[in-house]
Amino acid sequence: MPIIRNLYRSLDIGIPRSNAQAISILLVEQHPANRLVFDQPLRCIGCLVTSCADGTTALRLFGGKSLDMVLLDGALPDWSGYEAIIDSMLDALVVH
Repeated sequence: MPIIRNLYRSLDIGIPRSNAQAISILLVEQHPANRLVFDQPLRCIGCLVTSCADGTTALRLFGGKSLDMVLLDGALPDWSGYEAIIDSMLDALVVH
């Protein structure tokens, strides 16, 4: 799993855990086994992980929170992760 290994390397910034601010991650994955594959190791390296199984719940959990990272399933039951990324990119470009 090179992607996971590289993710962990990018999160390990060499600061002792007691002095580092925890990295907050929203993990959106419909399959429980896949959530465990990401959730447990991320917690072991000191990340604060909030996880859910669908986009509707993710939007509720995200609602105004400051997050460092979102790990998003590309094929969620209620909406596509790819659509969510495009929507958020467009939303960032639009001046409200």
